[in-house]
Amino acid sequence: MEQFLILNYPPKDLDEICRLVEEDDSFVALLTGEIYRIENYLLSPVLNEFSAVLDRNVYTRITTLVQGDTIDPKMIQDFRWAAAVLAFCQIVDIKFQYGSSLREYASKRGGKLAASDFESFYRADNCDPKAIIDFAVGRIDRLDISSISDLDPCETVPSPEEFEDQIYEFRLNYIFALKIALLGMEKEQSFERVIEFIDWMERDFICGAAALQFANLYFSPSRKRRMFKKKTLDDIKNAAWDLALIQVWRRCALKGNAEYDPVILISRDKVVKDIARRLVASDDAEFKSHLVDQWGTKKKEGEKIFSRYWQLHEKFADRGNRRELFPDEVLDAMTADLERQVQSRIEA
Repeated sequence: MEQFLILNYPPKDLDEICRLVEEDDSFVALLTGEIYRIENYLLSPVLNEFSAVLDRNVYTRITTLVQGDTIDPKMIQDFRWAAAVLAFCQIVDIKFQYGSSLREYASKRGGKLAASDFESFYRADNCDPKAIIDFAVGRIDRLDISSISDLDPCETVPSPEEFEDQIYEFRLNYIFALKIALLGMEKEQSFERVIEFIDWMERDFICGAAALQFANLYFSPSRKRRMFKKKTLDDIKNAAWDLALIQVWRRCALKGNAEYDPVILISRDKVVKDIARRLVASDDAEFKSHLVDQWGTKKKEGEKIFSRYWQLHEKFADRGNRRELFPDEVLDAMTADLERQVQSRIEA
């Protein structure tokens, strides 16, 4: 039976919102079908509630808009894209999970500013979508702040201290990222660096699938620009927060799919999206291809990496895939040692 959908927005505006969001391939989700069509969310007969995990590059642009900050004309298309993402999610009622983005922000700017940004994002998320749409589609070049000024404040703003707590996923991935950066400072860059990373995971740490995909991409011929930027400790922390975000999304997405509550990762970062998609392979053969295809014509080197990884995977499977939890003092000691090694190489 044919269904009709009536929305109180001009069809051209909705089409433009969908185009802007799809243009950057902004969504990563465990869904099939046209994920950039608004009607598919509103007419779904089996799915319950949609939610989204936001990369900080989305979050900060939206909060900048509603805070009335001046936007660099060169960056205005980035902000229109972020507004389109917000409008899309408002129209189809996708709920946002703020956590990881703001903890990253708090790690650099402090918990008070993160709490302030939380309130700003809340105002944006609860304002009239028409105001956001006007900016996204280019009718205005600055958001009308009066359109959101009369909203009631959020009653459940987390404390600054909550934002400043480093989540366990970040602490683990910072250690992974430090080790990858350290290996990246070796003169010879080849698939052997990835093998060395896997050996280190088995010998000294734990197996991290997201970190492995990052290392595999970083040392392969397919390496993306600025994965570590200048390899300073701050740059390495940025990569660690990206990996933590991917892990948080993957865990939420798998749980959500089991309960018919899909969770979408929204990002503009090509590396983040690439790794996230490679982490949710449908079977072992697909996971193998996700490692091997990064090596292009050097396929045999990619196959050696997969073979070594698979040995480690089976070893952990024999243990029941139990997640090993490290005490704070162990993580602190490993972090301090790797930071010292990386800093020493930077200064050499």
